[in-house]
Amino acid sequence: MNAEERTNVDSGTTVSLIILNYNGRELLQDCFESIGRMTFPRDRLEVILADNGSTDGSLEFVRERFPWVTIHAHGENLGFSAGNNRSARKADGRWVGFLNNDTRVDPGWLEPLVDALTENPDAICAGARVLDFSGKRLLYQGGDFNICGFGYLPGLNDPIDEHPIGETRETAFATGCAMLARREEFLATGGFDEEYFAYYEDVDLGWRWWVLGHRVLYVPASVVYHKVSASFQHSAIDAKQLLWNRNVLYTMLKNYEEPNLRKLFPVALLLTLERALYFLDVCGVGATTGVVARFPDLGDGIAEDQRRAVGIAHLHAVRDVILNLPVTLEKRAVIQRNRKASDEEVFRRLSLRVDVEGQVNALCQESIVSRLLPFLSLDDLVDEDRIDREFFRNLERLESDISLYRAASQTNAEELRVRGETIERLGSEMLEMNRELERLAPMAIELERLKKKKWYRAILAVQRLFTRAR
Repeated sequence: MNAEERTNVDSGTTVSLIILNYNGRELLQDCFESIGRMTFPRDRLEVILADNGSTDGSLEFVRERFPWVTIHAHGENLGFSAGNNRSARKADGRWVGFLNNDTRVDPGWLEPLVDALTENPDAICAGARVLDFSGKRLLYQGGDFNICGFGYLPGLNDPIDEHPIGETRETAFATGCAMLARREEFLATGGFDEEYFAYYEDVDLGWRWWVLGHRVLYVPASVVYHKVSASFQHSAIDAKQLLWNRNVLYTMLKNYEEPNLRKLFPVALLLTLERALYFLDVCGVGATTGVVARFPDLGDGIAEDQRRAVGIAHLHAVRDVILNLPVTLEKRAVIQRNRKASDEEVFRRLSLRVDVEGQVNALCQESIVSRLLPFLSLDDLVDEDRIDREFFRNLERLESDISLYRAASQTNAEELRVRGETIERLGSEMLEMNRELERLAPMAIELERLKKKKWYRAILAVQRLFTRAR
């Protein structure tokens, strides 16, 4: 999209772009150099390095190489959620963008996101299309989640030519590594949940926004390249597993309506405990076919001590959820009090996955917990056979048409008002002219009488001769 085509970017818009960093000095050059090549007007862009207490010279490097970057030095590792939230509260922009430090952006990535939110005032957030750093494989083209809160990314790691770019559409959540949100609304709805520290905070935020009546968009015209967890490459595998499994439980606790929470939260707890049994190899549960093969997110393999540490991390996840239950329930109360859409409405809109198999961190067909699902009457939550995507597309078009008609009606009313004022002014002027004509009527009659006098005609003749002489 060239500059002439970007008609929707409001000249008064200011974007605050936040890049979170923790000891990521080796990643920052690619990131900030790509930001420096962006086509978005620099005078309407605030670029912020939100630094979580780096000790690798990141701050000095940015100050020297990229002096146009505003630095928020938090002084400690606040994690993804709190680090971004703190800088969002300090930012000046009407819009707030979030980028990982292990990304680089296409020069024109920002304008489509601003355009999408400008054209869709009921949308709170827009996410970019994310490719790997080579630009050959797909990482994000919209996200979704299943009934236990596990997020998944359709087409993850597929060659990009297998997936047409497509048009802007709704999505369950925008990836936190490359998204733009309305800053005031982002903060008013709680921002990223700071109890999460990292991982799944974007899934939770997307689910929460849909519950609160906001829309989230995926904008494929906006392109970002990502090195994939380079910023967390030094994190221990068991620490990641603790965060992943704990945070999905937090998400369920906060966002489900009461009947569905009572039905599904125990299933999620049991699923977490079952995974722990596999990693700990209790009673030979995980010995027959191998643990790692069931969990592709672990990589090619892990050592025995790492495997047991991951199993213990699952138990710590359950422990954290129980210990933090009072805080989580307070957050839940706020969300449920402000709920605008039911679970069924949200999941119909997003085509929720009811299965718990085949997902990241989920067990395969032999899962004991998955055998409970037929007994839970999940059709009460969402009957997939009744999901009518065309109905919602038509509804969206109808809502858009109504919005356009309202805008046109307001424009016409304003035009009629202006025309009415003009007609009223012209009528007033016409009345004044008629009064003046009535006042001058006797003089006009007298002038016609004078024109018939010989002496008057003589004066006119002399005047004409005098004019010619001049």
